Formats: sequence, C-alpha cells, structure tokens
Amino acid sequence: MQDGRLSHVAPAGNDHSPSGDPKEVLTECEAWEQREKKLNRQAMCYVLMALALNLVIIEYEAIGSLGNFLTIRIYHLRSMRSTGG
Repeated sequence: MQDGRLSHVAPAGNDHSPSGDPKEVLTECEAWEQREKKLNRQAMCYVLMALALNLVIIEYEAIGSLGNFLTIRIYHLRSMRSTGG
C-alpha cells in the first residue's frame, strides 16, 4: 500500500502466496471489501432510481393514453349528437 492507495501489481516471487505482514494483507482485503460495498451500494441506488423513473414514465404515458382515448371518445359522442345519430 503506497500513499494510502492499494497497489494493483502482484508481489514479486511466488504469485500464490501473499508477501509481507499478514496484518497488511488483511488491511488490504478489508479496504477492498469496503470499496466493493461502496460500489455495490452506489450501483443499487442507480438501479433503484432508474426503476422509479421508469415507473413514473410508464404511469405518465398510461395517463396520457387514457386522456387521448377519452378526448377522442368525447369528440366522437359530441359529433354523433350533433348529426342526430
């Protein structure tokens, strides 16, 4: 760990075993876990916001379609009354 940031470079030597103090390795793992939790939390917030917006848009379109249908129906009924049919 350098300057408070995690290093993305694998340690020299044996690639299968971590080098250094076990406490440092655990600290790096905890840092990664915290980073993953933060990213997952942000991603979930974005997904929920997109879902909420999508539902609002669907409701708006449904209400608009219903309004258009009712407007056309009222116009049709008025035209039938005026023609006597």
